[in-house]
Amino acid sequence: MTAISLILVLLGGLNIIHDDFKRRWISLAGIISVFAGSILLKSGEIGGVISAFIGNIVFLTILMAILHLYFYIKTGKRQKLFNRHIGTGDLLVMIALCSCYGLFNYVVFLVCACIAALGMWFVFNFLLKKSLIRIPLAGVMVAIHLVVLVTTIFLYPLNLLSDPAYITNL
Repeated sequence: MTAISLILVLLGGLNIIHDDFKRRWISLAGIISVFAGSILLKSGEIGGVISAFIGNIVFLTILMAILHLYFYIKTGKRQKLFNRHIGTGDLLVMIALCSCYGLFNYVVFLVCACIAALGMWFVFNFLLKKSLIRIPLAGVMVAIHLVVLVTTIFLYPLNLLSDPAYITNL
């Protein structure tokens, strides 16, 4: 079961990374594959997966509400948050990865992914002098998730759901 789950996550993840970096769109099949594979990898701890998923969805909802409020205050009018500031694919990948991490690890994961994406944007725009208008956040998140997943399976087997400070110890 672990091999099938890992293959699902890897194939879906590589599909998302390729599509997000090359085409700037993400197929729903890749997102479903990552989500299903991640759930199957944690199938022995379904209670922890459900509680992590619910907690992380609540966190994402609060985060999106704060972002919406920020853009409302900034511009003085209601703005469309999705597909203008945040891609729908980025949000769907965030939701798909909600079941993989406990709340603390999920917050650290999102912060690391955003910093990595901004660092990549800085390198492309200022150091390489190539224009990168949109940041491939979903691809960066999945790439980091694959690194963390491979690390937890083969090198440092701890539980991302129950160990609150695990991701900071990698």
